[in-house]
Amino acid sequence: MCTTLCQGFLLAQPSEIKPRMRVIVDNDFSGDPDGLFQMAHLLLSPSVDILGIISSHLSVKDGFDPSTTRAENAAKKATELLQIMNLEGKVPVVAGSNTGMTDDNTPVKSAGVDLIINEALRSDTKQPLYVLCGAGLTEVASALLTKPEIAGKITC
Repeated sequence: MCTTLCQGFLLAQPSEIKPRMRVIVDNDFSGDPDGLFQMAHLLLSPSVDILGIISSHLSVKDGFDPSTTRAENAAKKATELLQIMNLEGKVPVVAGSNTGMTDDNTPVKSAGVDLIINEALRSDTKQPLYVLCGAGLTEVASALLTKPEIAGKITC
């Protein structure tokens, strides 16, 4: 039985695998390297359609990037990985906010928030939208506060 299953798996060509879901990656790429590994793994997966990469900020006291431009620095790291993988220009990289939310009710504006809202509001596809968060939730929370109607259209 295992031989049959394994042979069937080996016969499947990557070109036969179609994306089953839409994905937005949100991570703090200027921190420890786990986010970059996650991003590389997803970029190599033929079963997901990566629509965008959001670079998130780190905690103010984080030792990896003590600057005030943490999300912008993370966008540079994500773009560098795309270049290394010969995927530059294939997936948009946008910076999230360089800071967290000041309170629970005030959204922070950023290109990452806009990306989440725009993808969630698309009506030209039935594929589910997943926002994969490996960092803070500033962009997701801000998107939900800005457009509450997207709540049922994304899965984190």
